Amino acid sequence: MYAKGIDPLRSAEGRAGISRLIAGMPYGKIAQLRQSAETAKEYIKNRGIMQTKGLWNPDYERATLKGGSLEDWDTVNGGVWTRTAPSEYQDLNQYTSHIFDNLKDSYIGTDKNHYDWYGVTENDLYKSLTPDKLGGLLNTDLGRFHYSNAIRDLAAQGNLNPSEAEKMEQFRKNIVAANHERVHQDRKLNELWKMQ
Repeated sequence: MYAKGIDPLRSAEGRAGISRLIAGMPYGKIAQLRQSAETAKEYIKNRGIMQTKGLWNPDYERATLKGGSLEDWDTVNGGVWTRTAPSEYQDLNQYTSHIFDNLKDSYIGTDKNHYDWYGVTENDLYKSLTPDKLGGLLNTDLGRFHYSNAIRDLAAQGNLNPSEAEKMEQFRKNIVAANHERVHQDRKLNELWKMQ
């Protein structure tokens, strides 16, 4: 609409064009634009704060807004922008680590040198991912976002038409991989062997 490098607010022609646009707009639309602008300012301020804390993810925000963003918003056709802050983002580890908080070390086995091994295995992590826990994760926008990432992972592996079971299994794999720091093993000499 304007020549490259020309600020429409600094030229007489630009100001006149904006004035005509505003003059031809119903008062209700102008009020909506003002309200959207105020809310958008608050949103941008809060987004900046969240960015510095690592709590904002543009892909997650677009998913929450069904593909849109503040930058794409059209108040005239879409109504007033009402979000004062983006949705708070957590990576998969942050979102799911609480599931494994009560895992305790258990007996894994005894090796040929008579050491007993205790710890937490990947299998223990998988066992913790019960259908109820997975269902709870998927009942949130953030859970659905991470689930859709699992489906994208399958596509990247060449599985373009995965079954529901394959999607859920990839989601479980992603959760276990994100919490792999929980997997560990420690050993101690078998007590019976010590006595002998």
